Amino acid sequence: MDIAFFPVDPRMGATHWEGAMMFIQRFHPRVFIPMHFGRDYSPGDEFVQKAGAHTHIIAPKCPGDELEV
Repeated sequence: MDIAFFPVDPRMGATHWEGAMMFIQRFHPRVFIPMHFGRDYSPGDEFVQKAGAHTHIIAPKCPGDELEV
């Protein structure tokens, strides 16, 4: 899988990145783009490190941000 968009909703509480991590570990996308994460525009260093060496995390940094892949 080359690119994956995945919902990461902070309303789920402290575990809102767990589904994303499970998805990455199961499907090993080359690029992972989180979406629907409210105003928290950083995936966090811990999440990026846990995602694995083969998955590049690309996340918007502000509202209206455009991503080019």
